[in-house]
Amino acid sequence: MPSPPQVGQELSEEKINSIIFKQIEEINNVIKKCTFKQVSDNEKKFGFVERKGKENFFRKGLVDEWKVVLKKDLIQKIEKEFYKEMRELKYL
Repeated sequence: MPSPPQVGQELSEEKINSIIFKQIEEINNVIKKCTFKQVSDNEKKFGFVERKGKENFFRKGLVDEWKVVLKKDLIQKIEKEFYKEMRELKYL
């Protein structure tokens, strides 16, 4: 890992490239750790605090699944409360 530059230190093009390359590597590593597959696998291995019940928090949701999973009275409340937003997003 390249050493950090000192205040007032002149940096060569090689040193600047080395620092930038290292930062890009670190960003790419974070991106890889944040993929859906990775967080889903991590939940299976280590658990996930926010999980409620037995179903995984990170799971593939299905289109309009909420219409089947939620009770009719709850759907009506949600549709009434968020009608404008749901129409705008083409849920209704």
